[in-house]
This record gives sequence, structure tokens and C-alpha cells, in this order.
Amino acid sequence: MRLDEHDLEAAKETVRLLLSPFPCIEIEDKGVSFSMHYRNCADGAMRTRILSLVGPVASVAGGRILEGKQVVEMVPRSLPNKDTAVAHLLGQRNIVGAVYLGDDVSDVPVFEEIRRRRAQGMPGLAVAVVDAETHESVIETSDIRLNGVDAVEAFLLGLVQSQAKGVAL
Repeated sequence: MRLDEHDLEAAKETVRLLLSPFPCIEIEDKGVSFSMHYRNCADGAMRTRILSLVGPVASVAGGRILEGKQVVEMVPRSLPNKDTAVAHLLGQRNIVGAVYLGDDVSDVPVFEEIRRRRAQGMPGLAVAVVDAETHESVIETSDIRLNGVDAVEAFLLGLVQSQAKGVAL
């Protein structure tokens, strides 16, 4: 079964009902998917509670569950993972090098794809954007770490300035 727009809306309404006893959970509509943010919940078991309530709904609706930093997302099963999407993009566009910035567990497979392609000769850099919630696997699989969004801005400005000066990267 494939999750279509109708199934997604029905699943979202079911999830809203199931999670209504927990006002600390924010449901975000993302068009093709929706997320359940539990950052504002004091209950340390909220992740497990959400997964147990929402997992069966995803199964019936033809969706799958992705996890991130204090967020659970329901997406169509047919939606590619980040690493699959990046691999497709790199192949389709004949890209000769890549820099990928990520801050979440879902970025780890992309870091691994960058590393795999680098072993095949394509220049690439996996950059972890680190904060207090960053999972250790993100740090372990990255090539370099940037401490927060401000460091990302400085990093990107440095890349632009290097290019403006004609410095080969």
C-alpha cells in the first residue's frame, strides 16, 4: 500500500487524536509528510510513547517512521532516504564533488555515502553541525565538526571568500 495524500491526512488526524492527551507534542505539516516534535515534553519516555502509538498508524497507512532530534516523522514508504536522494542527485547531475552539512542521525547514511564516493575518487566532505542534542554517531561519521549554526555561517563565508580569491578547494 502506498501512502497518498488522502491516507496521509487520515493518518495525521488519527495521530492527532492519539497524541491529544500530550499537549507538549507539536504536529507539523510538511506537505508530503508530517512531524511530531516532542522537545517541549518533560516526560523522558515520550519518544517511546510516540513510536508505540504512531508506528501502527504508519504501517496501516503505507508510511514509515523517521526519527530526528526530538522529532518523529511519518513519510510515505516510497519517499527516498536522504542518502538515496543524494546518491541519485550526484549521479544524475554528474557532480564532481560534494560538501554535505548535517546535524541529525538521518544524515549519517549521507556521510557514509560521501565517504564511499570519496574512496572512489570523488572529492567530498561530511560536515557535522554539532549542538547539545547531536547524537554521537553524527560526530563519529563526519569528517569535520562545526559547533552550531554560527560556525556554519563562518564556514560558508570562508568557502565563498576562498573562491573569490581563486583558491582551489
